[in-house]
Amino acid sequence: MTVQDASPFLSYDMTALTLADGYKLFMGSVIPRPVAFVSSLNAAGETNLAPFSNFMVISSVDGFVAFSVGNEGAGKESRYKDTQVNVRREGEFVINLATSAMAQTVQQCSETYPPEVSEAVETGLTLIPSSLVKTPRIAECMVQFECRLHDMQTFGRTNLVIGKVVQVHVRADIVTDYKIDPRKYSPLGRIGGRRYVELGKFIDV
Repeated sequence: MTVQDASPFLSYDMTALTLADGYKLFMGSVIPRPVAFVSSLNAAGETNLAPFSNFMVISSVDGFVAFSVGNEGAGKESRYKDTQVNVRREGEFVINLATSAMAQTVQQCSETYPPEVSEAVETGLTLIPSSLVKTPRIAECMVQFECRLHDMQTFGRTNLVIGKVVQVHVRADIVTDYKIDPRKYSPLGRIGGRRYVELGKFIDV
């Protein structure tokens, strides 16, 4: 029986790490993550666009989804991100699911713009009307969830935005009998930093 002299693992005390180092560990471990490309309305009624990869379905039965939003800056300079401010004020938003072809545009929309600037205008993305909410959808995205704000909860320095999906839009050429063809859909995933990923080999078990 062989006993290793030392563990092959490095162990980290999360309370001792800087925010940047903890971020890199978490975001490099939980991969790939789907990208929620969120559209919201700013105070002037213009459309704000921002991607969030901490995104999940909470309930497929009841139609609840959520994404988490960290604050901009640190310390006294910390402030809520535009998306959170917009969603809290308007009580609605749209989660657009980006495709792998949109990686560069998604990254561009993650950069910091003034609250009054519309990322849709800056990137040339096409906005189309939603059915049940005021916030527009992104035409280039093949799947869109119209959401009304259900709740917003704070966990440390991060805020969880929970939405009730009231309408789902799916491009007709990627869905048959409610089943979405993942190859035609080709959703964008995030690995970490400025690195994204597209679907590769499927594993059927």
